[in-house]
Amino acid sequence: MSALWRVAVPGLVAVVGVAAAHSLLVDARAGWSALGGGFAVAVLLTSTPVVLGPITRVVPELSLAAAVTFYLTKVAVLAVALSVLAAPGTREQVDLRAVGTSVIAVTLVWTALLVVAELRTRRPLYDLP
Repeated sequence: MSALWRVAVPGLVAVVGVAAAHSLLVDARAGWSALGGGFAVAVLLTSTPVVLGPITRVVPELSLAAAVTFYLTKVAVLAVALSVLAAPGTREQVDLRAVGTSVIAVTLVWTALLVVAELRTRRPLYDLP
């Protein structure tokens, strides 16, 4: 099983868990908002190895340029998402506290799982002769 699957499956379980907690503790609107925020984080964090992996294997020289370009694209997508969430019409429909809590929780879980997955791959840091 690849490192992406070792992170993605428990990460998606965390998304559903945070959304279920918001549904039980607050209301259904908070649950759906948390599900949307967690799913957005999962898509953004999963897209990095999916998009950059093939580029770095085919043309390693372009990996840094591709990573910076992809990062800036994700920042632009985040800015658009925040501007949509800040619109006056969506404040009544979306629980922003649930979205924020879900984004933070899923990001922390995802990062911890990614660290554990990378430690278990035991990839050498330097390629010694």
